[in-house]
Amino acid sequence: MRSSILFALTFASFLFAACDGPTDPPPGETPWLTRRDDEPVGDKCPHAGILRRSGYDTNGNGQLEDSEVVITEFECFPAPPPPPPTLVRSDVEPPGEHCPEGGTAVSAGGDSDGDGILDPEEIDQTSYVCSASELWNGDFTADDWADPAAVASAPEWVDGELGTRAIVVMS
Repeated sequence: MRSSILFALTFASFLFAACDGPTDPPPGETPWLTRRDDEPVGDKCPHAGILRRSGYDTNGNGQLEDSEVVITEFECFPAPPPPPPTLVRSDVEPPGEHCPEGGTAVSAGGDSDGDGILDPEEIDQTSYVCSASELWNGDFTADDWADPAAVASAPEWVDGELGTRAIVVMS
């Protein structure tokens, strides 16, 4: 029994020592070198990574040449996380700079904290839908459609019922 335990411990220590890989060679022997290179996006690493090559410096120049490589290992980077979902919210816009008679601020952005609520610091873009009194007056021509102004539909109460009217919001 005692000899079995001694054998098991000796064998285990041999295995652990073997896992460390080559160390500095004794005088007169060839050194073991490792080289790290960037691995571009491709079949081996879909999101790029690191290519580790190891081998013996047989020509003694202190650099691992491709012809000296014995072991090649790829360490691939993980896929990037998906972007956060985009949320949209609308808030009452009081009369002021964006809408002289008030209206609605429509904001959009990524839900970076994942709480399902578009917080002020997550807003990437805001458009304004102003009150019906600010509707376009006159013909809306092809040149008007080509203008960088945004065309939106806004809810409006007409004769006690909710309807929509096209409005132009200049930003």
